[in-house]
Amino acid sequence: MTRLRQLGSEFFDWAVYRTTFVFGSILGLFYIRLRLSGVHCFPLKGPVLLVSNHQSFIDPLFLGLAMPRRAKYAARSTLIRGVFGRYLLALGAIPINREAVSLSTFKTMIGALGKRDALVYFPEGTRTPDGNLLPLKKGVGLLIRRAKAPVVICGIAGAYESWPRRSPIPLPGTMWMHFQSWSLDELSTNSEEELMESIARRLKEATDEAYRRREIYMRQMQVPIPRESKNTDSISAEPAGTLIERLT
Repeated sequence: MTRLRQLGSEFFDWAVYRTTFVFGSILGLFYIRLRLSGVHCFPLKGPVLLVSNHQSFIDPLFLGLAMPRRAKYAARSTLIRGVFGRYLLALGAIPINREAVSLSTFKTMIGALGKRDALVYFPEGTRTPDGNLLPLKKGVGLLIRRAKAPVVICGIAGAYESWPRRSPIPLPGTMWMHFQSWSLDELSTNSEEELMESIARRLKEATDEAYRRREIYMRQMQVPIPRESKNTDSISAEPAGTLIERLT
């Protein structure tokens, strides 16, 4: 009976993930234009910690579509309740206290990386209320040091514009995700305070680059640009069209 329950739970998780993947792919291709850059720096196997800014509810969904492999997510513990909480767990959520990571949760995340999984972590702890980066919560620096796994920084641009906190549903728009790898040698030479500053700086750089690429792309596609930009270069993207290939 225990084995049957386990198989049933695994099938439920698989079905939820695939259904969400199909829905997210359609959303990312035809409603919110998802474009990517730097995905090649994401390891195809082995442990990896992805650190990203957090603009909207759709961030975890679209990160899952953008990454070339399935991942686990650090999610606010208050969200893991009822049916929606079970849904998030099926997608690989790991409940955390957004104010400070507990020892048990910290061990769970380290354990996931020890199993050679990919782990997504939002160091701001919650969605931005105005599109700007929030101060980072304690714990991300220690997680990076203890994990001893490759770190990839992701800057998200346009998610806030498509689904801000004040909107009950996502709006049509253009979203860009820019990925950058981070050398482990640099991580080992910083103090804790310097490491937190480096993480914040890297996140801002990646987010600014994502906005820069998004604006250039929108200009090329003759889409109205909501924020000013002086950059008039041309740019190419890694389109979300590759997501359809992953459905087969």
